[in-house]
This record gives sequence, C-alpha cells and structure tokens, in this order.
Amino acid sequence: VIMMDWSAVFAKTSMHLSTDLQGVPYTLFVASMIVGRLAVGKLSRRRHLSRVAQIGATLSAFAVTAAVLIGTFTSQISPMFALAATGIFWIVAGLGNGPQVPATFSNVSTVDTMTTAQAMSRMSLMNSLIIMGGKILLGAIAQGIGVEFVYVISVVSLMGAALIHRYLVARAKSRPAPAGYDDQPVDAFPITSPLAAISESEIPDEER
Repeated sequence: VIMMDWSAVFAKTSMHLSTDLQGVPYTLFVASMIVGRLAVGKLSRRRHLSRVAQIGATLSAFAVTAAVLIGTFTSQISPMFALAATGIFWIVAGLGNGPQVPATFSNVSTVDTMTTAQAMSRMSLMNSLIIMGGKILLGAIAQGIGVEFVYVISVVSLMGAALIHRYLVARAKSRPAPAGYDDQPVDAFPITSPLAAISESEIPDEER
C-alpha cells in the first residue's frame, strides 16, 4: 500500500524526479515482488516457507530504509544518480516482499480451534481494516511530518512480520510432521484440517 500510494510522491518531492520517471521505483518494486513470489516454490524446498519469509522481510526492511535514506540525500547531487543508487534497494525490497502473502496464508489451516475458512475470513477482514486505517494514518504522517516518514510504518511492519515468521518456524518445529512428509519442512504448505482428519482416520494403514 505504501509503495502503491506514496512511491511516486516520494520520487517527486524527495528525489526530485521528472514526471516520466516517478513510477520507476514502484515498477522495480512490483516486478521484483512478482519474481520473488514465483520463486517461493523453489526457495521452500529446502527450508520452511516461513523461514524464507522471515529472511525476506528482514532484507526488505533494510532495503527500504537504505532506499529512502540514500534517495533523499543523493537527490541533492542529481535526481538520476539518486534513482540509480536506490534502484537495487527497491528490487531487494520487492524480492523480500514476494514470499510474505504466501507464507502468511499457508498457515491458515494450522490455527487452533478454527477452520481454514474461519481463519481466512478473519485475515481478509483485518487486512481490509488495516488498509483503510493505514491510508488515513499514512496521509496524516506525510502531511504532518514528511513523505519520507511514511516508510517508517513499512519498516516496522516488515520487522514485525519477520518476528511472526520466526515464531511460526519455531512452532512448526515443535509439531510432528504429517504422515508421509517426514523428509520435508513441516507445515511448509500445510494441508487443511478436514483433509488431515480424513487421511488419518478413514484411509486404511495398508493403503497409506
């Protein structure tokens, strides 16, 4: 949301880019985020998906911080130099954001006392509420303090996501692997609770 709503404003007011270049940071970020999301399958073959997301969120937080600071200070030298200097950081930020949604949604079937549908509904509701409230908060920060400071919310959120993913990895390690998945990362792509119950209770041992 921050990149979508405020990257062009940041590029104009802080990096002093011309109108035809103000969309470049967002383009780099989104393109690399798509690449990161498409790479989730390969990246999670050897490690837990939440571990991949934890590393990605941490890298993304540092990349966003570096991009904002470097872009703001180097724009005084040259806007084009600022764009070139921050380009790699926007790419890293996008790559780190790629695994966040798949990793989060892959855990909806592991929430105790809730079905997958219930967890998905609550996540969708909270997502909508946070986006609506976040737009108001970000607008107030940009107007009252400065556009650069809206990215503080992004960095804090990414670090919070990294901590949550770290907890999910620790929780997954403490749980036994599903039947037939002993050689794979636990809960990397967890099956839904009803399917798990069916596979455990209704399939004869000789057919498993």
